Amino acid sequence: MASLQAFGWKEGCVLEGIHALGKAGLCLDAPLVIRRHLDEFGFSSGNLIYETPRSERVSNRLTTIESTLPFAQVARLDPLHPWVDLAMDYWQQQLDELGQVCEHNMISSEGAYTVAYPMTLIAHTRGEERWAVLAQDLLIKTFAHLVQPEGIYLRCFQDGKRTHRNWARGLAWLLLGHVQTLRHQPSPSAQLVEQLLHLADFARCYQGEDGLWPTYLDDPTIKPDTSGSAGIAAAFALASGSGWLPTVYRERALLCRQALSGWLTSEGFLGGCSQSNKGGEELQRSPYRVALPYALGLLGTLEAALIKPRPL
Repeated sequence: MASLQAFGWKEGCVLEGIHALGKAGLCLDAPLVIRRHLDEFGFSSGNLIYETPRSERVSNRLTTIESTLPFAQVARLDPLHPWVDLAMDYWQQQLDELGQVCEHNMISSEGAYTVAYPMTLIAHTRGEERWAVLAQDLLIKTFAHLVQPEGIYLRCFQDGKRTHRNWARGLAWLLLGHVQTLRHQPSPSAQLVEQLLHLADFARCYQGEDGLWPTYLDDPTIKPDTSGSAGIAAAFALASGSGWLPTVYRERALLCRQALSGWLTSEGFLGGCSQSNKGGEELQRSPYRVALPYALGLLGTLEAALIKPRPL
């Protein structure tokens, strides 16, 4: 329970790591641990109560697309749980005129992981194909807006402005979103595989000799980010294990895992993590680093993917 995070993408990363370690045989009581985590937010009662990233207390409603990653694990535990309907209702409300889940007319790489992936899993567990199609379209649209000749961005706004070019954790969201969505498609999309190859090849070019990625990939003067590095490497290992990437990417993931071991604290947390993205690019580019459980969750996903190919 020491790894409990605020509900949303942070807790979602932790739950994904616990689930992955469970499937790899390293956490035999993973379903129980995940349920205990979710019960902190009202899972057993059916009511969702949590605080938003801005410390606003809310009940049975969602406020951002970044908050829906935990619903992948909710759907695994109980596909008919009322929280699953809460997520689907929220996505329905966020559909833009093109039928895509969009927040404030902004396309973001977070949505590749926090929306497309759980949406695909829910489509699989609930037998609702419509959501699987929407998830695939979301990844295609996100790729088209964020992957540009000069680099890969975190966000693209309605006026065409883009921010956080080549931010490591933003690239991790894109990679993990593609990999996990592909893993839960009955017939993997050739276009999504092609997009994954492009993203992976781009990331591979910027991996440092120490196995880690700088917080901004094209600026090696900036300290590395262990959370973004763990996320990118986890996607490499998962995609290589599924046959979508060559085995050299597994070797790259192993190199990163070896480097990350040097950042583990005596308490078992992962240091060297770039902080939550509330302070904009200036804070992300600063040398300030933290040890937060969401980074450890990403490392758990990487650790499990390197042990053996995992059943879903």
